[in-house]
Amino acid sequence: MLNNNLNASKFQHAFLLPYLNEAYLILSDSYKDLVSSGTKYNSYNENSLRDALVKAAEKKKKRLQFVWDTESRDIQNKNVRIDISLIYSLDLDYVDERIFIECKIINSTNTQDYVDRNGIKSFVECKYCEKLPLAGMLAFVTVGSISKFVSDVNDILKSHSTITTNIYLSTITGYCQSNHNRTNGASPIDIYHLILDYQVLI
Repeated sequence: MLNNNLNASKFQHAFLLPYLNEAYLILSDSYKDLVSSGTKYNSYNENSLRDALVKAAEKKKKRLQFVWDTESRDIQNKNVRIDISLIYSLDLDYVDERIFIECKIINSTNTQDYVDRNGIKSFVECKYCEKLPLAGMLAFVTVGSISKFVSDVNDILKSHSTITTNIYLSTITGYCQSNHNRTNGASPIDIYHLILDYQVLI
């Protein structure tokens, strides 16, 4: 007998999360390499920091089950560009199978942007990643502590008028998960946050 209670998004989530975890592990190790090497960015923007980190990640480990892609268009919404895509299927029939990671430089004045300006809100409203149950966000913290940033994001989410948050970010480490209801009636989305202290690199 067919079990009508099966939730396809849970299977999809379980399938996709190992790819994102592997990517975050490589990005974290690459970040540590940049710090250890004494790398300094005299001038920078979001794209340059992202590109340098992805380039380091590509050198770190070449044999992966996915391909790094930067500034690619969301196949589901061709007017939207995604900072990092993890393409986990090379079958031409499934070119839209990719995990999205949105990047943000964080300073003393723009924490709200992490939520509202092409950030969490864009995933909640299905501007990004309409059909997948998970996504990633990568924060380059250039001012202040990671714990302060996480606390500020949670304060914004708790008082947000249009975002319903079921799981808030953890302040324990620079890797954490949040969960939010989506506005189109789709299953809630898990967003996995990788938060890196870039004050040591600038």
